[in-house]
Amino acid sequence: MRIGAAHSNATNTTTFDWKQPFAGRRAVVTGAARGIGASIANVLAAEGAHVIGIDIPSAQDALDELGVDIGSTNWAWTSSCTTPASRKTRPSRR
Repeated sequence: MRIGAAHSNATNTTTFDWKQPFAGRRAVVTGAARGIGASIANVLAAEGAHVIGIDIPSAQDALDELGVDIGSTNWAWTSSCTTPASRKTRPSRR
């Protein structure tokens, strides 16, 4: 990912917005329901990213609250990823 002033030429005069450096980008944050993960999700959202928060099912309430606060898309894993069979399942989307 390149961060900095966008190049401009005769056909494209795009400028870079330093207040929203992640505008138009998506960011996946694991452990987004609380702690460092929630802090990272908040910062990325404040800087323009659409955050996709991922956490365990028992953290669903906190993950939902994060979604309301920053407008993120959230996923809670419905199974353990420690067994080969569970790695083939997709997370439930909330």
